[in-house]
Amino acid sequence: IVLTPEHAKRLLIALEDNINGFEAANGKIKLKEIAALPMNFGGPMGQA
Repeated sequence: IVLTPEHAKRLLIALEDNINGFEAANGKIKLKEIAALPMNFGGPMGQA
């Protein structure tokens, strides 16, 4: 998504408002830890 700085800021504000409203009605959103992705993406390792 390519946004101008003004539109990016408006999107951020809208998302924050929506998340705050959701959390007020349903409780805090719990974030799961993200597992680190292997940097070789499953392919063979290169040789230097």
